[in-house]
Amino acid sequence: YVKGLDIVLTNVGMIYNIFSNFGNIVKVLFIKSKGNAFIEYESTIYSTIARDSLNNCLFLGTPLRIYYSNYETLSIRNKQGEENLD
Repeated sequence: YVKGLDIVLTNVGMIYNIFSNFGNIVKVLFIKSKGNAFIEYESTIYSTIARDSLNNCLFLGTPLRIYYSNYETLSIRNKQGEENLD
């Protein structure tokens, strides 16, 4: 779980490019209105490496704050409550 993303300048591709350096990514969910993102890796080892490497690093002038998510996997639902599968 990443907080502190610039809501104007950041996009999903940028998030993917930065975090994919630390392991294989399964999903990225960017909540642009809040400047937050969820990144799901294939392994928790990758998420630990990313957190240890990027926490408090400046990204577009703002320090990233990285936490472990309470969710084991990311599941995205549409407005009707149906789960979207990729």
